[in-house]
Amino acid sequence: MYRPLSIFGFCFLLVYTLIAPHLVSAMQRAANAESQQRIRSQIEQDINRVSALMSTDNYQTAYEQVNRALRFADTTTYSRGKYYLYAFQAEILYYHAIYNAALRAAYKANVLANELANDTLTGSIENLIGLVLSNMKRTDEAEQYLRRAIEKLPANHGNENLSYRFHATSNLAEIFIDKNMPDSAMYYAKWSMQESQPLNKVRAMAINHWNFAKAYLQKKNFSAAFQHIAEGKAICIEQSIADVSIFFTSLEAEGLLLTQQEILGQKILLAQLEKIEDRTDLTVFSKIDFLKAASNLLFSIRKYELALMAQTLLSKLRTQTEEKNSAMQMQMIADYYENEKRLQIAEAENKEHETQIKLKNTFLYGGVAVFIMFIAIAGLTINTYVQKQKLNALRLENEKEALSIQKEKEKVEERINASNHERNRIAKELHDDLGSSLSGISLYADVALKEIKSNPQKTEQLLNTLTTKSKELAENMSDIIWAIYSKNDTFENLLMRMKNFSFEMVTPLNIQISFQYPYEVTDISLNAEQRKNIYYIFKESVNNAVKHSQCTAIQVNVVQLANRQIQLSITDNGKGFNIDGVNKNNGLYTIQSRAKAIGGLLNINSAYGQGTVVAILFNA
Repeated sequence: MYRPLSIFGFCFLLVYTLIAPHLVSAMQRAANAESQQRIRSQIEQDINRVSALMSTDNYQTAYEQVNRALRFADTTTYSRGKYYLYAFQAEILYYHAIYNAALRAAYKANVLANELANDTLTGSIENLIGLVLSNMKRTDEAEQYLRRAIEKLPANHGNENLSYRFHATSNLAEIFIDKNMPDSAMYYAKWSMQESQPLNKVRAMAINHWNFAKAYLQKKNFSAAFQHIAEGKAICIEQSIADVSIFFTSLEAEGLLLTQQEILGQKILLAQLEKIEDRTDLTVFSKIDFLKAASNLLFSIRKYELALMAQTLLSKLRTQTEEKNSAMQMQMIADYYENEKRLQIAEAENKEHETQIKLKNTFLYGGVAVFIMFIAIAGLTINTYVQKQKLNALRLENEKEALSIQKEKEKVEERINASNHERNRIAKELHDDLGSSLSGISLYADVALKEIKSNPQKTEQLLNTLTTKSKELAENMSDIIWAIYSKNDTFENLLMRMKNFSFEMVTPLNIQISFQYPYEVTDISLNAEQRKNIYYIFKESVNNAVKHSQCTAIQVNVVQLANRQIQLSITDNGKGFNIDGVNKNNGLYTIQSRAKAIGGLLNINSAYGQGTVVAILFNA
């Protein structure tokens, strides 16, 4: 009797050992499916909330919601939901100019889109990647992504959370405008217009009119440019699209300046400059873009006072924006990398957990034989040890990543401090260089008003002095604006400024002046402090040569030495002088201090009858 029971018991145990894992696994799958469905529903709700927040420009709350949602989404296999959340995260980071993090988030969304084999999702995120790369000045890469987006996106998919094809074609048109390829720009702007009009996407239509107008200005077809400006402005006014409308204002002014209508162009810009601070219908970013364009245009027509006004407003807005966004940007960077670290640890723990489950199942199946069970236990122990070692290594790596994040925060703070230092330096420079001149002009004007009736001759002398001082002030203001203007950061622009000044000064006096320099120095970048001091040293040297040396020729030489050192020398063939006998208030001592301010070495060599050489050696 015992034998049959023993056989029956053995068979029961064998069947139970083989079937039980499948029953448990089936129950686990059912529970997991129900849990995943609940989380999927939660993710869909989160996506709708984030989309609504972004449509009202509430990016800070949207970003917090995205981060919370990703904590759920990353634990699921719901790839489509994760795609939207990473795409939203990338877009928000892009709008806050955190381009590297935005690019990483967009790449993750792109991987998910490829896994889903969905061209519309892929095309939409590749359009965003193209935008980010374009703002990072990686134009060729941006163009490739935008072309791929155009190939994959349909003209109309009806999903407002995704890009349309007209977005990608419009973005590509802007890239060709930046490359000064107007025909290509108009081709893609026309394509974008044809697809945005049937969908009544009025903002896209207005932007395409801007693309057309800018391209026609590049082709010097002014009548067509002004026609598109008028049509674009009409759309913006009718649909209340203020931030695009302000772009048409600066573009219209540019067209007027190009067609020699400087007074009207200047009037349009001035009208906006006087009220732009109080306009609540414009975003800060649209105000900043307009002020940059206005400053460039006014500087190009030598309206330095208005250009300075635009630069001052721009600096004020940037300061306000930086103060408001710097803390937000640092928090976003910290949140992004914290999520990255959390995701890496979660993935490692999931892998370890999955491995343990697989080995446990192997152990259950191996219950039939002790030897197999022993192998499973040994494998589990070894693999668990290996996984723990990997997890420890990952944690160490994350600690390094935390240090990297801290360094990145410190760099952001350093850039903010550097920006504040630069603004303070400019403010001090304006006060020191222009304040005394303005006070002097005011004093001369007051005295002239008092003497105008009793002493006409003295009044005339005062007015002549006042005229001279005003011209000096305008010249100093022009020099300061030129020095701080970032577009002039190459040595080539400095040489052009030096040539314009010297030719205007020496030509009426029949003094010959020549410049010699190697072509490769023209692309070397100089900061504002270097540009200003080198230009003033040159200006003072030429002034001294013209006024005191009785020279007939001036030679300007630039030599590039090793280790990015540059030597600039100004040589005249005048009568020369005794350096030891020069008054310490002389301008030669002023240029010594300017050379010292940029860490340069100044050498002045002169003797009676042998002319004068002023040479400065500095690091570019």
